[in-house]
Formats: sequence, structure tokens, C-alpha cells
Amino acid sequence: MLKAKSVHSPIEPGDGLRILATRFRGRGLPADRYDVWMANLGPSERLLKTVQAGKITWREFSKSYRGELFAPAATDGSNATIKNHGQKFTLRLLGKLAQ
Repeated sequence: MLKAKSVHSPIEPGDGLRILATRFRGRGLPADRYDVWMANLGPSERLLKTVQAGKITWREFSKSYRGELFAPAATDGSNATIKNHGQKFTLRLLGKLAQ
């Protein structure tokens, strides 16, 4: 089973493997808040900046983010810092692990 929760939510004994899915880890975020960081599962830098600037709604962000995750391209050229290699593979792997 997969559960989504904020990295700032209380850590509970049954949380299992905690995956941080964001482009940038963030300053001041202690490494004990997550077990593994998967930057390739985070939104693109462009989309992240757009939502942070308040230019799109959370609903628009969610729709665009899902579109990015399942985009047919093997490499995401819109990200200058981190290239997306194997997002679909990573999502399938997480799905199988959750079973």
C-alpha cells in the first residue's frame, strides 16, 4: 500500500519506507525525515516555480504534475538541474514494492 503525506507530518512506526519526491531537498530539512530522495519524481523546475509564484491553482498544478510524470519522453528537457530518466520505471517499481 502506498500512502502520501507531508514530509513535515509526524513520523509514525507504520510509515514504512519514506520517499521524498521533490526536485530540491530544501534547506534545513533533516535527512531523518525521509529514507530516500527521488528527485526525478518531483515536478519540473518550471512547474514548481509557477505554482510557488501563485500563477496557477493547486488543481492545475496537480494535473500538470501528473502529465509530467507520465510524459512519453525518456528525458525531460525542461529541467536544467535534474533530468528525468526512467520516471515510469520508478513508478512501476514503487507500485510493485507496495504490493
